[in-house]
Amino acid sequence: MNKRRIFLINSLVGVGGALAAMAVNAAPEKAKANNTVKTLDEKSQKAVALGYVTESKTKDQVCSNCALYVAGENKTGKCGIFAGELVAAGGWCKAYAKKA
Repeated sequence: MNKRRIFLINSLVGVGGALAAMAVNAAPEKAKANNTVKTLDEKSQKAVALGYVTESKTKDQVCSNCALYVAGENKTGKCGIFAGELVAAGGWCKAYAKKA
């Protein structure tokens, strides 16, 4: 293959990767714009994998005092782990990290 062809192939791969990354990042924002952000279901595959529960068994380890949690309305908020879905302020998962 000549250098021009290699350059074109690499450019197309790079542009395709950038477009895919933008589409993935835009999905939660699109849901937010449509007011369709939903509360995370404990039975979803990701929630089960991380042991997410809506009511923590320990009072000092809850989503509301986790470093990944951003408070919202109605005792729910956003989590850096569960993008595009809301988590319960009193919930817990294996990714819990106490706020500094």
